[in-house]
Amino acid sequence: MSNLGLVNESLDGAKECSSETIENDKVGEPVESRNDGKGADDDKRNRELLERMVEENEKMMRMMTQLFERNEAQTRMLNALTHRVGMLEKAFVCDRLRRKKKCKAAACRED
Repeated sequence: MSNLGLVNESLDGAKECSSETIENDKVGEPVESRNDGKGADDDKRNRELLERMVEENEKMMRMMTQLFERNEAQTRMLNALTHRVGMLEKAFVCDRLRRKKKCKAAACRED
């Protein structure tokens, strides 16, 4: 299930929970009489808040995905550089040994 589906389920659950709270507050009284017409404003405000939260969550998910991709690229780059440094160190040591052998061979010839 996608993140958007989970968010929608959460929104549905929040709506059910808020409507149960209103119903359990004063059973039998209409919502308008209890809130003097403020119920519609509260619902609208809650809906806008939830929509903003959904948008912010989606934005955050996109940012986290980008961060993950960048982190992955950096890790690959570091691994490649580490491998390259290892190869250069090995080549350096081999070159040094080769020079050392040449020097010893030249010294033996002079004797």
